[in-house]
Amino acid sequence: MFVLDTCLVSEFAKKHPNRGVVEWMRLQVEAELLITTMTLGKVVKGIERLPMGQRRSELEHWYANDLRARFQGRIQSLDEAASYEWGAMRAAGNGWDAAACGGFANRGGLHPAGSCGGARNEADFVQSGVTGLKSLDLMVTDVL
Repeated sequence: MFVLDTCLVSEFAKKHPNRGVVEWMRLQVEAELLITTMTLGKVVKGIERLPMGQRRSELEHWYANDLRARFQGRIQSLDEAASYEWGAMRAAGNGWDAAACGGFANRGGLHPAGSCGGARNEADFVQSGVTGLKSLDLMVTDVL
């Protein structure tokens, strides 16, 4: 199972998504791809910061009608244990993405050795100390 971070799911809202990300996602079993409530919040934050206009309207539609529908039943909530782990990892200076994915993977009922945080910033994963996480750029290299 893969816990996908915002940078991955937002690729599909781009006019020209990264070819490697698109190919990697195409090769995955959809039912094994998860997102988190944290990712939903980060997407909303990004949309809300945009000025009113066509792009914001497009992204609001994508969020409401595509993203949430695609991951229905596969959105992991941040429970108390995951929140604690996330906070501790952030306090230790670990990256946002790795801490969020790690908190969900370690406390969200996933097996870290069989799980992967799908994000593109490898440095955050190296710092996090969470096992079983691999950056998407490394996975895409393996695929292409």
